Amino acid sequence: CATVEAAETMAHGGPDGILISSPLAAPWQLHRLRRLLLRGADIMSVVDCEAHLLGLSSAAESVGRKVGVLVEIEVGVGRTGC
Repeated sequence: CATVEAAETMAHGGPDGILISSPLAAPWQLHRLRRLLLRGADIMSVVDCEAHLLGLSSAAESVGRKVGVLVEIEVGVGRTGC
């Protein structure tokens, strides 16, 4: 899923795991992530900086869960996803 909103929709269908491909940084995004985790969703998210990683970690720890991460790395071509 590209967004936490799309992940919420997917969670209703009950897939085994959901990847959120855009970094979650805003407080409202992390709040919605916490709600997903409380519902038992298995979430993995992309991070591209330490601040995003810390936000995910804090959100997950606050509800006693873990979130998988994929680290997005800029390799010198001015964009990611290459």
